[in-house]
Amino acid sequence: MSDDNKISQPGLDSLSKSFEPAAIEAQWGPEWEKRGYGNAGYRGTGAPNAESVAEHRNFSIQLPPPT
Repeated sequence: MSDDNKISQPGLDSLSKSFEPAAIEAQWGPEWEKRGYGNAGYRGTGAPNAESVAEHRNFSIQLPPPT
């Protein structure tokens, strides 16, 4: 695609080339922890869902550590 045919995307040059989560995490992290987001268990209770256990539908997702 030549430069003459480029689609105009206003503001694109002002975007960061990489995502820097530190500022967002500093602002929202304590609130997310207070609300229990990310807690293990059924709906953040720390305990498994008895119905899912009985039907063998439990699962987990393992993610690699950040680099």
